[in-house]
Amino acid sequence: FPIDDSDSPEVDAFAVATIDEAADLPTSELPVTILRPVENIFLGRQRSAIEYAIRSGWTLTIDTPSACDDVARIAMSCQRRAMVNVMIDTGLTRGGVSIEGFPFLIERIEGHPSLKLVSVGTHFSSSEVTPDPLTREQLRRFLHATDAMNEALGRPIKRHAANSGAIFFTPEAQLDVVRPGIAILGIDPGLKPGIDRPLKPVMKWTAPIIGIKVIAQGVPVGYNQTFIARRTTRIGLVPVGYA
Repeated sequence: FPIDDSDSPEVDAFAVATIDEAADLPTSELPVTILRPVENIFLGRQRSAIEYAIRSGWTLTIDTPSACDDVARIAMSCQRRAMVNVMIDTGLTRGGVSIEGFPFLIERIEGHPSLKLVSVGTHFSSSEVTPDPLTREQLRRFLHATDAMNEALGRPIKRHAANSGAIFFTPEAQLDVVRPGIAILGIDPGLKPGIDRPLKPVMKWTAPIIGIKVIAQGVPVGYNQTFIARRTTRIGLVPVGYA
């Protein structure tokens, strides 16, 4: 969200999926967090990418003890301290360390002088649904786990949970940082725009028409015949596919 101070940037930090995306960002002094967790980093070119991220001061996400140890070793070889983010699986059952494994992973990170824990997050399963009991339960689990972490460490660690849906529909989940995703493209997370959510599209997608034909009533178009002409119809072919 924009900050009142006109001299300040409109965001406080960047969060991207991959190291390659971080490298494509324009030059900025803002912090960068890479959300795809690090794993199997000694395969192929990943080691050099991890080194580049550490030297750049970007925050890496780790979800497993093995990734923790690997990043710590690479940071030592770079003579740098790597900043790390941990994601907790509170109910999406996709990525992240389990609630049960979270304290052990934090202890492992704290045991490496070459690592610095800077943030902890989670991701909601259905935050665009309102009201959603699961979102509130996920938030409860996350706060319970991270409150215990802060008490054990004796210092507060930055917490983030709110994606686009939670920003609008579960404001108590905003915590220290929010992570708008689909909303920054101008798309309402609930798919029902409201006057209290004045989102604006940030781009339009255009392509040339490379073919035109007229089809008769009853002629199917496309895979699985998902469109069937109800009348004589003029159609255009646009070169927009998987890529």
